[in-house]
Amino acid sequence: MAGGAAERPVFDAGLPDRLRADLDARLQPVKEVLRDGEDLWITKARLVELHGRCEGLYLSNVLGEGEFRFSLKLAIGNLVHRAIQVGVYRRNLTETELVETSLEQLCTDDNFAEFCSELSEADRAELEAEGVRQTMLFRSLFPPFEKSWTPAVELPLSAELLGGKVVLRARPDICLGTMDPEEPMRARRLLLELKTGYDSPDHDEDVRFYALVATLRFGVPPFRVATVNLETGGWRVQEVTEELLTSAARRVADGCIRAAALLAGAEPSLRPGAWCGWCPRSLVCPVSSVRTTEAAAS
Repeated sequence: MAGGAAERPVFDAGLPDRLRADLDARLQPVKEVLRDGEDLWITKARLVELHGRCEGLYLSNVLGEGEFRFSLKLAIGNLVHRAIQVGVYRRNLTETELVETSLEQLCTDDNFAEFCSELSEADRAELEAEGVRQTMLFRSLFPPFEKSWTPAVELPLSAELLGGKVVLRARPDICLGTMDPEEPMRARRLLLELKTGYDSPDHDEDVRFYALVATLRFGVPPFRVATVNLETGGWRVQEVTEELLTSAARRVADGCIRAAALLAGAEPSLRPGAWCGWCPRSLVCPVSSVRTTEAAAS
């Protein structure tokens, strides 16, 4: 973490309250739609479905349609994140040891254990090899984190709005830094999101969402958020400003209003794309790219 604390921005103490008040005001339409006892939970994934993918996919996921099943890609992602989590605190372990330890931990979950038991020898080898490879890529980008940085991996953050009717939930991959006891509104946290494969504009929105939730939860914004691509070693860095947080709040409010309307029966806007491949409605949706592909092959 280059630079000293004196270089970090100091935010106005009233900023978190202004953001919360602005969100509560914008979210009044949600309050009018939700019935007594209902609430709305919003994550980065749900916002991406609402704003950039397909409202039908959002509804299907929120309503719990379809049966959850691990894929090899998802299993690799879970394994890598667990290996990184363990490795942040146990630098003495090799990448192979981290993957072995993490795989053993993950298999305490019945769903993950069942998936692994059904893998072929080749797929099991790919799971472990990819876990080692991506863990090695992570270590090539980051030095051992000093204890003074207070590293936290997959830090769960929540913020309630509208008296608990709307709940924002975030889980940044890595959080470095903590509060400044001498100047509480000095930003000292850095939030990191780790990605593999291609870059997407959605990734920038994800970390801005993290910044907003962290601001509401801690009462002071992070000074910076970044998306780190393990494959390329590239960083996409955003300095956190009041303008960035205000923009993130407006996107959240727009998504919540649309989500509440859909749950109340509004017709979803359907958009075909790669996500059709994992949507439970893909075989019955009129615009599904999966149906189009199957029709062309028949």
